[in-house]
Parts: sequence; structure tokens; C-alpha cells
Amino acid sequence: MIKGGRDISSNPNAPIGLGGWLPNVANRTGATWTTYIGTNFFGVARSVAPDRLAGQFVQRNAGANEPYTQAILRAVKQARRGGGVVDLIVVNDDDFGFIMNEALANRTFYQQIQGGSSTGKNNGKNNVSQGIDQFQMGFSTSWINMVYDDPYCPKNVAYVLDSSAIRLFGLSNASPILEGIPLNNAPGAPKASSQGEPTTNFQFLVDDMYTTSPVDLQSGKGLRVDFQFFGNFAVIAPAHCAVVVFN
Repeated sequence: MIKGGRDISSNPNAPIGLGGWLPNVANRTGATWTTYIGTNFFGVARSVAPDRLAGQFVQRNAGANEPYTQAILRAVKQARRGGGVVDLIVVNDDDFGFIMNEALANRTFYQQIQGGSSTGKNNGKNNVSQGIDQFQMGFSTSWINMVYDDPYCPKNVAYVLDSSAIRLFGLSNASPILEGIPLNNAPGAPKASSQGEPTTNFQFLVDDMYTTSPVDLQSGKGLRVDFQFFGNFAVIAPAHCAVVVFN
């Protein structure tokens, strides 16, 4: 049990994701939001200054058909006002596809096709590229080179972040798990590997990371491996970050 791990009603405080530190409950309007923000968060009364203590908030003007990218840029402006140096945007992968199509719709691209009658020779196989592999967004002197698409980010929500204000605190050993994760929004997954024949003994939190136990399978005896990570995100400067709601 960690001090501060439960609230005044003895309910667990953790795990808390970005949605707790940068909330968009009820689009920050009405009685539901008033009750939520009026409740102390890890001992802090955030209602005295929600934009500073619960992050900046931008709601897309869907009635005026405001572009998604414009709403994100407004959030960059708000985070900049709060003192943030925004360098990362996270959106759901469905929203990423919509934003990509939105960007393609109002821009013109020129691409030379290999070979053809104009060149008089064939330099290789013909190829045409379609789509965008990276966005760059800017407001004033704030430039963001990386927009991450994450299926675990709630749909219709985007997080505009100053990565220096984000922390991941852990009680267990996360480095063997995190070392194999692709970086820079690259596709793929960590590689599974075995150091040898697995044991059939019960082992608890080996290397402070995983637990093993034998199980019965239809084909015979098997081994169950549970990776256990006890950690939590924290935003140490919420005013430097923003949450965007698209709908």
C-alpha cells in the first residue's frame, strides 16, 4: 500500500491515465463537470484553476464544421499560453486516418512517375505513393514533428503534450518490457524470445517482472506467464498540456 493510493472514501486512486490528469468529463460543462472538478485530486482542489491544474481544454466547433487540425492548433496555442513546449500529439488511429484525409483534401501534391513517354526511357518499375507518413504542426514558434496514432487513445479525443511534463512512475521492473517496444511511432511489436526450456515451477515476480504457474491444457501440461507492471502516469505540469474533444 502506497501513501496516497486511496481517496477519502478508501477507493483506489490508481491507476490513473491521461484522462484523469487532463480530464474532459462532460466536455467541462454542467453539473457533472462541476461535481467532478470540485472533488480533490490527490489532495489538490483543481476547481480553483482547472486550466492550470487539470490541463487546457479545447472542444472542436462541430456545428461550424471546424477542421480537426484547426482544433488541435487551438490546443497548441492554449498549451503554449500555459507555458508548455508542446512536442507530442496523441490521437486514436481512427481519428488519425480522418485527419490524414482532411490534410490531403486541401493540399496539392506533385509526384514524378518513373519512366513514361516524356522521358523516352524506363528507369524502373512505375510507382505511385498515396498518404502521409508524418504530420508537422506549428503555431507561432511551437512546432510539433510527431503525431502518434494510438488505438488505446479514446476516439474523438486528442492529447497535446509537453513530454517534459509527463512521468511514468513504476513499482516493478519495466525496462525488459519497454526496451523492445518500437519507438518513434514505428509499427511492430516487441519480439518474444526464450532463454531456454521454461520451468514448470511456481515463481512469483521473477526479476521483479513476471510470475509463472503450471496450467492444464487440452493437449497436456502448459505454463502460464503473467507479466506484471505496477505503474502510473503522472502529469507534473498540467498547464503545459491540453486535451481536445472532436465531437
